[in-house]
Amino acid sequence: MNRKLFVWTALMFAAVLLFASCDKNALEAPKPKVEDEIKGHDEWNKIKLVMRMGKMSADNKFVEAYDESYQNVIPVKQVIEIGRAAGGTGSVQIQSALKEFQVIKGSNVYYTLEMLYYDRKGRLMNEQFCTCPAKKELQMLPIHQHFFTISDKDFSGKEAYPTTLDGKEIDEFGKSGGTRPSFQQLQKLTKTVFNYSYRDTDPVDKTIGDTYQDEKTGKSRTVDRIRKGRSLDASVPYDRVGLKGYFRFVRADIRFQMRIDLVHVLPGDKYIGRGEGGLLDFDERHPAWSVSDVILKLPFRVVADADNNIDVYVKELAKVLGKDEKDVAAILKSSDIKVQKGFRM
Repeated sequence: MNRKLFVWTALMFAAVLLFASCDKNALEAPKPKVEDEIKGHDEWNKIKLVMRMGKMSADNKFVEAYDESYQNVIPVKQVIEIGRAAGGTGSVQIQSALKEFQVIKGSNVYYTLEMLYYDRKGRLMNEQFCTCPAKKELQMLPIHQHFFTISDKDFSGKEAYPTTLDGKEIDEFGKSGGTRPSFQQLQKLTKTVFNYSYRDTDPVDKTIGDTYQDEKTGKSRTVDRIRKGRSLDASVPYDRVGLKGYFRFVRADIRFQMRIDLVHVLPGDKYIGRGEGGLLDFDERHPAWSVSDVILKLPFRVVADADNNIDVYVKELAKVLGKDEKDVAAILKSSDIKVQKGFRM
C-alpha cells in the first residue's frame, strides 16, 4: 500500500513538473521565422516621389532633366510626398501640397521618377531594397520590384476609371453602369497610356555615368545600372527595382490613376518573365502575388501633346498652366533648352 502511495505521489510530482515546464513554454512567444525576425529592411515612414521633365540625350543613352530655372513657367520638377498618419502604421496620406502629377505626351518628352523611401528617423533607406549579402535569405534585391499600371481606384479607394480631361469616360476603359474592366484587363491597357524604363543604379545613390572610387577595391569605376546579384560583371543581366526610372506618355487628353506596387515576393518568384535573365516588365505584376510593401494610387493628367504642331502645343499648354503663351513659347521653341547640370537617368 505504501509502495503504491509512493508511486502515485512520484507520478503526480512528475506531472506537476511537466505541466510547469509546458506552461512556461506556452508563455514564451514562438521563435519567429527568418522573414519575421529579419524582414531585410526597415518599415518606411515617408515616400518622396520626385518627377522631372526632360529629353533623351543626343547619344540616346540616358534622359536629361530640364533646368529648374524654367519651373516658374513649366512644371519641370514635381514632388509628391506620402506619409503615414501620426502614430499610425497603416494609414497613409498625401502630405504634400501637390496632389496630382501634370505631364505631357510626346515622342521626345520624358519624365524621370525617383522613389525615395525614408524611415521613422528620416534616414534614406533605398539601399535596403537592393542588398545582396552572402546569406540568400537576407537578400532583398531578388525579392523586390516596383510595378506601374493603371488603377480603377483612387488614393482613397473610390472608383476612378480613366477619363478625358473634361471628365468624359473613355470607351475602352468601360462605362459606368456597364461592365467595368478587371484589374488584369486594365493592366493590359497600361501601355496604351504610358511606358516605363527601369534605371536603377549600382551604387544605388549615385548618378549613372559618373565615376567614383570603389571602397572595396580602391579602383575607379563608372556607375552603371544595377545587375543581378549586384554583380560588376558586364555579362550579367541587369536587374529591376524601380527606385529610379523614366516614363514616356503616349496618350494625350487623359486623366488616370497610376497604381504603384512595391512587391515583396518569395525567393525565386521575381525572375519569371520573358526578359533577359527572367526579368518582368513594368506592367507585369503577377495577380497571384499577395504581399506588397507599398501600394499607391496617384492621379496623373496628360495635359498636352508635344507631337502636335508647335503653335497648337504652345497654346494648349499655356491654357492648361494658366501662363502667357509668349513665356511658354520662349522655352518650347528654343533650339537649345537648358538641362540640369549633372543629372542623368
